[in-house]
Amino acid sequence: MTYMFLRAPIRKTIWLLALSLILMSLFVSLPYIWQVEAQDAEAELTDVYSDYGLDLNANGLFEYLVFTIEVNVTVEGTYRISIWNLIDSSDNIIDIGNSTTLDLEAGVQNISVYLSGTTLFSSGANGPFTISSLYLYDSTYNSLDRRDNPYTTVNTYSYKDFEEPPAHLTDVYSDYGLDLNANGLFEYLVFTIEVNVTVEGTYRISIWNLIDSSDNIIDIGNSTTLDLEAGVQNISVYLSGTTLFSSGANGPFTISSLYLYDSTYNSLDRRDNPYTTINAYSSGDFEEGVRGSDITAAMGFDSTDLISATFSVDKKAGAVVSGSVGFLAPTEGDTFVMLSTGNAQPEDFDQYEGWIGTPDDLLSVDNENPGGTGPLGGEAYNIATLHLNLKTPDWAKSLSFDFQFMSEEYPEFVGSDYNDFFSCLLNGTNIAFDTEGNIINVNNNFFDDSITPKGTVFDGTTVLLTSKAAVIGGATIELDFIVGDIGDSILDTAVFLDNFQFSTDEIDEPVTIPTIWSSDSSGNKKNTFAPTETVYVVVPATGKTVSFYIVADKDVWNDGDSLIDVSDGAEQLTLNPGPGIQVVQVWGAPLTSGSYDVIEDANNNSIYDAGIDGIDSVAEVGFTIEYVPPVASFTCSPQSPVVPDEVITFNASGSYDPNGSIVSYDWDFGEPGATDSGEI
Repeated sequence: MTYMFLRAPIRKTIWLLALSLILMSLFVSLPYIWQVEAQDAEAELTDVYSDYGLDLNANGLFEYLVFTIEVNVTVEGTYRISIWNLIDSSDNIIDIGNSTTLDLEAGVQNISVYLSGTTLFSSGANGPFTISSLYLYDSTYNSLDRRDNPYTTVNTYSYKDFEEPPAHLTDVYSDYGLDLNANGLFEYLVFTIEVNVTVEGTYRISIWNLIDSSDNIIDIGNSTTLDLEAGVQNISVYLSGTTLFSSGANGPFTISSLYLYDSTYNSLDRRDNPYTTINAYSSGDFEEGVRGSDITAAMGFDSTDLISATFSVDKKAGAVVSGSVGFLAPTEGDTFVMLSTGNAQPEDFDQYEGWIGTPDDLLSVDNENPGGTGPLGGEAYNIATLHLNLKTPDWAKSLSFDFQFMSEEYPEFVGSDYNDFFSCLLNGTNIAFDTEGNIINVNNNFFDDSITPKGTVFDGTTVLLTSKAAVIGGATIELDFIVGDIGDSILDTAVFLDNFQFSTDEIDEPVTIPTIWSSDSSGNKKNTFAPTETVYVVVPATGKTVSFYIVADKDVWNDGDSLIDVSDGAEQLTLNPGPGIQVVQVWGAPLTSGSYDVIEDANNNSIYDAGIDGIDSVAEVGFTIEYVPPVASFTCSPQSPVVPDEVITFNASGSYDPNGSIVSYDWDFGEPGATDSGEI
């Protein structure tokens, strides 16, 4: 058929009529065109099928259910046959499938697809089985042919005809609420799942989501991995009570999906909606989760300074951690805080040891916090915020806190739009930044590739840092600790927080430095020493070999400044491998009076490298050795002279200088011209 279009102007009605005829003609011809293309296909299904059970070890049980599918190949090439799901004799869908890819010559060919016998055993389903969907693809996965419900097995199989997997679910379940702190609220909803283990090994049970009494899905889940001996075993899976509290959902709760895996995460068994709790829980039966007041207490805030503390809506985003986790440990007291754009709660609950606030793993999963705009622009996600109203002590001149920033975005997304961040706002102004004045994000120059963030999922971390800023004593201030994802919510970020303090140190401008401070032998911060004492410093335990310099105090240390030790020589030593902090002796008595800074030369080059070397001095003296005057002490002989013109000897050898050694002795006997010099 030929269509002719006039170039000359024509009436609209004639144009529309012509267009309608064209479209009608095209629609009429489409089926014909499709049929022609189908006839020219490279290969097609012939609708000839067969099935059999394959018993590899001759024990009478089938490792595989095999379907043989006939294909007519017109063009030699690589083809793929895929089976998606089976339907059992009760019309239930069995979640099973597989594919076979072969190089086929032209002609009628047979392709066999092997379906797992252990999966069929675990399904508990009986045949005959019907293929739900069958696909034929070319080498680039273009679909060439398809059938729905094309074939039902000739043989009537029972699930017992197939090999039993190394472990399978027995469909015996129970549940209870776990109250760890005896306050009447549950930290966890615990499901106990019975598993029949035929082969000793490592297995993992995973729960994906719950369904509440109103048939709403609750986004919650967890897994437990255990080494199991052969026999019937019970595995407990612990679901977060704080998540259930935040959901506002009421039970009884139904497990949405339950999976059993082997040690390499091959699926051995699965159930959908297998169990509903016997107990009808309400959301109010569970712990609310970490609160702002819990976080501030763990960070070292004095409760008398705290007016109010509020935390993000999703309690998963924060955790109070007791003791050390991986490479992290408290810098003050016994606890520290994690804020996360994901889940700061533990991945696995040890059913034998319990959990007292020490996660085995700091997760990276989306929390339910709101989004917004990032501090440098860009769309932000999963923002976790701790907002504080504080009354500063009358004597306070500055505040400080320790933090460590870690992210899954590092180093892959440095310089990209995916630039997760941490900021601390003092009355709306950021006081946490790198040596270039940039906000703490994936691009900051405090990242240290030599530190492995053990015990977390994060790929990179900064060194341990301290931020300091000036405050006015007796004033009311607002402080916001914020962590957020930028660009998307896929990969997450967290920040370690601890050791908040008010201080009498005077600070002109906010500053962030690698954490180091002068101390006594127990690690208690100490800024003033007597000449007879010993100076120690507290530093992060990194396992590195570093040098410590006692240098004359400077108000400003610039990148590249030379380090000249004024004590008895720079101390070089290998630090403990961590986690946490370490107390190091850097100067022993006698000490020389004066004002000094301590610098940790991280790369042992005798040069101050900003952002790398730790320094106990920023707009303030690192520490001071008190000036104590020399102590004059002498004897005279004879002590009570009676003979005129008798020689009297004065001996000042008992005199000493607490700051060092005596340089000279001057005597004045109280008479004109009655002076002398020398020790004796």
